[in-house]
Amino acid sequence: MYLSTKRPFPCARLAVVLALVAAALAQGPSGAASAGPPAATCDACLVLDTSSGEVFFSRSIHARLPNASTTKMVTALVTADAASFREVVQVSPEAAAVGGGGLDLSAGDLFTVRDLLYALLLDSSNEAAAALAAHVEGDIDAFVEEMNRTVRSLGLRDTRFANPHGLDQPGHYSSASDLAEIAQALLDDARLARIVATPQRTISAPEGAALLENSNPLLETYQGAIGVKTGRTLGAGEVLVAAATRRQGSLIAVVMRSADAAADARELLDRGFVALEKRARAQRREARARAREPGLLLSAREEVGALVFDPGGSTVVVAGADLHGAIPPGPLDITFTPADQVLLPLQEGEEVGTVEVMSNGSILGTVPALARDPVARRRSSWVGRALSGVIRGAARLAAGLGA
Repeated sequence: MYLSTKRPFPCARLAVVLALVAAALAQGPSGAASAGPPAATCDACLVLDTSSGEVFFSRSIHARLPNASTTKMVTALVTADAASFREVVQVSPEAAAVGGGGLDLSAGDLFTVRDLLYALLLDSSNEAAAALAAHVEGDIDAFVEEMNRTVRSLGLRDTRFANPHGLDQPGHYSSASDLAEIAQALLDDARLARIVATPQRTISAPEGAALLENSNPLLETYQGAIGVKTGRTLGAGEVLVAAATRRQGSLIAVVMRSADAAADARELLDRGFVALEKRARAQRREARARAREPGLLLSAREEVGALVFDPGGSTVVVAGADLHGAIPPGPLDITFTPADQVLLPLQEGEEVGTVEVMSNGSILGTVPALARDPVARRRSSWVGRALSGVIRGAARLAAGLGA
């Protein structure tokens, strides 16, 4: 449930209506995650739970498609396995001639392996990919053979590389399923995980300090984003491998041949986090049901819902007191109703509404609902401004009906 951070609600019923409107404005796919397939434009895509491997949505995940600079994830894996990050790389004429994408290198330039990995994964430098390949194996073609051995060792069968950078080339492809596995392998290497989670990095270049900006559009705009790699060529279209972690868990989303990779990845990650929360809530309810003592209808601090405030602040809502009574046969219905007004900042333990326990239509009892987590005041966003207008209009409508 989503509530405005700007204005109080005129009544509890209107609060619920506006909460639903806010959910649609603020999250889009999250609010409809279980209603049907997402509107993602990707030809091939998926989102999965990294802890269990459960896939929450998939489309053509084994289709072999050009994968552009997401290739560089494997370039980084092979390099990190074979070379010390402190080693110095001299850029070969062959590497300097690759061109296109990211930091430009010149033959004879000297860089550390670490700095070239940052250029590879943040700035998506094609020349850094070729320079690392030549340094590690002494020959770019030999390095590509090692890349293919690496993906086979991971059990991947929908991937084959013809170069270390991902420029379009016959026989160079991967799949959404394989890219998710490759991303997990990269994130399992703490050194590489730190690199892909870095928004920007200054490295030492022959002409002086060079600032590298991470090309991942989600990294500082999507809550919990931790990487991993973008890609775009004429043959591949837009490709994005995205990872994010929140309280509910960690997800990897892959979108290939997309019209808007960032939007597609956001939609899939939103869907995944909704699924994680639903699964976790069901597991907690089952555990509480098994552990609940006789006569205890609802435990203090038991989770009963959530409030989400754009852009990203949220709190779990918990029961404020134990509720005892005769336990009826059949399931209990536990309903959280928001207060007439919920304004930010929100303190831990602040009352935000009521919790009602019912059975077969009969009310068994009511207790206060409390915010489990503090939520700071956030700057206004387009969603906040839009929702503010909706609330003002609804308030005027309610006033008119009352008259």
